[in-house]
This record gives sequence, structure tokens and C-alpha cells, in this order.
Amino acid sequence: MSVHVSDPIQYAPVTRPHRRWLAWSLALLLHLAVIGIVASWQFAPAPAERGSLDVVLVTRSSDAPVEAEAIAEADQLARGEQREEAPAESRAAPMDDLPVL
Repeated sequence: MSVHVSDPIQYAPVTRPHRRWLAWSLALLLHLAVIGIVASWQFAPAPAERGSLDVVLVTRSSDAPVEAEAIAEADQLARGEQREEAPAESRAAPMDDLPVL
């Protein structure tokens, strides 16, 4: 194609580096747009709204734990007398009597 001197259209030189730069720029913008759109999606449902719970601390004197003491005393009496046992070291078998593995 020949260009005439009187041609009113100005042609910009489009070379391979320009095309490569344009392709990389468009690809980068397209990827950023897709990543932005996917990042704006909400995959998990919104957490349920929590209600508040009012707690009031009150100080008052407690009743004597008569029933609890009676239960504990009955348990101790039902257990009977505690007898002394020999220590575990004296009840263990001597090392000479153990089988060889």
C-alpha cells in the first residue's frame, strides 16, 4: 500500500513491541477484573445475628450445706475402715523372677 503525500490520515507505526505491550496490558486488566469480580462474591452465608444476654451478679449469703455434708458423711461411713497396704515396691516381683525377653 502506498502512501501519498496528500493523504490526510496520519498512520501510527504499530510494531511488535507495541502490540506485545498492548496485549500484556489488556490481559493484566482482564485478569484483575475477573479476580475483583470473583473476590466480591460471598461464598459463605452471612453469620446469624447474635442476641445479647444480660447477666446480673448478686451477692447473698448462702445457706449452710447441711444436705451435702450429710451425703459426704454417709459415703465415708459406708466405705468402712481404711487399712494400710504395703508399698508397691515390696509387692512387685523380684527382678530375678522375671522372664527374659
